[in-house]
Amino acid sequence: MRSGAGNAWASACSILLASLTVVPTGSLISNIRATLERNKT
Repeated sequence: MRSGAGNAWASACSILLASLTVVPTGSLISNIRATLERNKT
């Protein structure tokens, strides 16, 4: 395997991991915001 291919795999894996960690956080924040808005009214 070339080092270039390894770097591509590493970057792809890091992007996948980042998206996996970001998505739940975003949904959590939106859920908290929705709950706060509900409590206001």
